[in-house]
Amino acid sequence: MPEPVKATVPAEPVAVAEEVAVSVRFSWQHLGPVTLDGDGKVTFPRPLPQAPGLYRMHFTGSGQLDRFYIGEADNLRRRLASNYRNPSPRQRTSLRVNEALRTHLAGGGGVDSCGRAHRGPE
Repeated sequence: MPEPVKATVPAEPVAVAEEVAVSVRFSWQHLGPVTLDGDGKVTFPRPLPQAPGLYRMHFTGSGQLDRFYIGEADNLRRRLASNYRNPSPRQRTSLRVNEALRTHLAGGGGVDSCGRAHRGPE
């Protein structure tokens, strides 16, 4: 059996051409609390924007430090109300978020949701 080939590339420092400072300011739209339905499934408040944008979930209570989960989606309604409620076995991130939501809510914690739909240039 032949020996495996090992390729190495010398690590050379990369020169920084310039530094850029970026500042972003926007307001979140409050969507409402995330809950569990009678079957223990994650339920998001309605109506949810059917548009691309950012979303934020604020995990509170349950004797833990507050945590935030921030994400982006090409369709906020589909991501929140579908992917995180009924994730497919191939959606690893959606499965992790779904499990975190269900565990936190079942343990007495709260989750509040906010979003920011993209509306084009202002």
